[in-house]
Order: sequence, then C-alpha cells, then structure tokens
Amino acid sequence: MQRKGTCEIGIGIGAGGVAGTYALQATQTVHTLSGAGLYENNVNRWTAQSFILAVDSTVEDISTWFAASASGITGNMLLEIQNDVASEPDGTNLGNGAYDMSLLPTSDPGAFQKRALDTPTGTLTAGTYWMVWKPSFTSSGSKVVNMYYNSVGTAYAGTFLASNDAGGTWTPSVIDLTFEVWGTA
Repeated sequence: MQRKGTCEIGIGIGAGGVAGTYALQATQTVHTLSGAGLYENNVNRWTAQSFILAVDSTVEDISTWFAASASGITGNMLLEIQNDVASEPDGTNLGNGAYDMSLLPTSDPGAFQKRALDTPTGTLTAGTYWMVWKPSFTSSGSKVVNMYYNSVGTAYAGTFLASNDAGGTWTPSVIDLTFEVWGTA
C-alpha cells in the first residue's frame, strides 16, 4: 500500500477473499461545534458514534476530529468497533486501537486524528456499526478532549451516544461526530 499526503491508494482482500480497494467507507466531515466536555476524565464515561457501511467491507483506520483541552495528558483513548443491536453498541469488540493522548493537538480547531486499528475488523456485512471510545488516561483536568461534531441539518444519519456507567446505559444526543471510516471493500 502506498500512502502519500492525503491521497491513499491500496489493494486489499475484501469480502469473500476477493481483491478490493482501500478507500473511504463512511464519513461525516462537517463540523459546526467543538464538544467541550464530551469526553471527560472518568473511566466510566464512554462515547459512541454509529456509522453505516453501504457495502461489505473491513474497517482498518478511523479518523476523528479531536483536540485536547488540557495539556499533560498521558495514556490512551481506546477505540472499539462494535455491532449494532437495538440502536446501541452491543459490547462485542470487532476491531480496536488506541489514540495516544499526548499526541493530540492542544488548541482549537484540532485536526483529524487518523488511527490504524491495532486489530482491524474482518469483513463486516453492510449495515450499522459503532465506534466506541473508552478512557485509559490521566489528567488533572475534568474536561479533557473536545470531540468535534455537527448539529445542523441532517448531514449524516448516524447517532451519538454517551454513557456514564461504562456502557451500561446509553443516552442519545442530536449530533454526529466528525469522522472518517477507512477500509477495504
């Protein structure tokens, strides 16, 4: 695979073992606001964003628009791809990775943070899935990460959820995070 600048070209193995193309699989790139405090320094505060795969594909990389709202953060923000059951993440880890918190920009407007999954998903059937973020970091501040989002119009038909009890119960918001899902179809 060759990656140069923002142009990405690659061939991978897609559904049924057939060669496929590495490409953008789902996206919501409009952002109107920074979500100060959406991701707090609390191990039980999880956030989730649904995304829709239009075709069978793998999920290999995730880009999300972040900025750290405090300096000196150490540790990781864990990311899992999960199934959708009843419009919520089901807790099944289909693929995962981690964002190194010390590498996030510390000022607005932040930037896309692209992360190759340490464990990419296998081929997922077309449908709805979830990106779930879990804290594994320390900071002296309480509002640690600004997650950028869109709250205007219907730019994307996804759902953003937050949980204060480690995924036990989820509360929806009328926003969609700014993200890109990359993989092979």
